Amino acid sequence: DEMGKIDFLANNAGIESIADGVEMDEMTWDEMIDTNLKGVWLCSKHVGQHFIERGDGGNIVSTSSTAGQVGIPGNAHYVSAKHGVVGLTKTLALELAEYDVNVNAVCPTGVSTPMVDGVLEAYGEEALEEATEMTGPWNIFGDGGMIDAADISEAYMWLSSDAARYVTGTALAVDAGLMAK
Repeated sequence: DEMGKIDFLANNAGIESIADGVEMDEMTWDEMIDTNLKGVWLCSKHVGQHFIERGDGGNIVSTSSTAGQVGIPGNAHYVSAKHGVVGLTKTLALELAEYDVNVNAVCPTGVSTPMVDGVLEAYGEEALEEATEMTGPWNIFGDGGMIDAADISEAYMWLSSDAARYVTGTALAVDAGLMAK
């Protein structure tokens, strides 16, 4: 009752920073895991309970990343959290299926967002250039730049629609071809 009627949960809060896995401090690790993985779990847990009690199904869609499918030097904490989101998605999909709750993740490539702006501000354009050198272009279309947030929201809306009623436990890449390489 406190939450009212919820039809779908969009887990889309996240942070990013750059630190080598063997050099970062524990506080940096914990902050990343707490925000990007534990936050997804807590929201999914509480809204999942709401869906079970309501008995009318629902949808949970969480933002992972292409980083949740590969390794990226200088990003052990971010990569670990995003891999964790994919694992959590698959597990919750199995646990909540009997309640008609679909659970999926969206794995975007680089998206032009305030989070990315914060990384650029903190670490400079050089950090983005280094990442691009390691992974290649963010997408295989046009100039290879980052995609728009609207492209990701369309995936959220589709996964939360009746058109995707038989899609669950999936990590949907919205990566502009990045992972095809």
